[in-house]
Amino acid sequence: MDDTKTKANQGVRNNCVILLKVAYMDTTMRVKALALLTILVLLSTATLSNAGFISICKGSALCQYASPNAISEINTQVQALNDANTYSNGQYIACSGNICAYLQNVSGTKTAAQIKGYLREIVGRGCSKCAILPTEPGNNVATGELTINAVA
Repeated sequence: MDDTKTKANQGVRNNCVILLKVAYMDTTMRVKALALLTILVLLSTATLSNAGFISICKGSALCQYASPNAISEINTQVQALNDANTYSNGQYIACSGNICAYLQNVSGTKTAAQIKGYLREIVGRGCSKCAILPTEPGNNVATGELTINAVA
């Protein structure tokens, strides 16, 4: 038997041993083990579902020097834009000092109406200086993001 099959068989045997041990636990122990497993699964699921948003209020190291109201000021400017305006990757949408809002990795353009929604999400999450928000379903910034960050 080759090495890969041997390791696979050992893994199956180990899993069977674990299942047998759980099966022979008394009811109280099984309930406790199940409760612990449920908690671990819920915690890992919560972490994964929020993975796109954990670092939402982050930006470059220069963000620490930004006005604590930078995003609020940018939001005020954006909410005043004509909803039909369109913006593409790298185009500054609004700025507060050297902190600007712009799109990255977006396919095509986004309207000001869409950007207003993204900014409401960022403000709702409590960001004040810099932020990154995925613009497409799946929370993958590789497929599009609104960035609020320090610019040169």
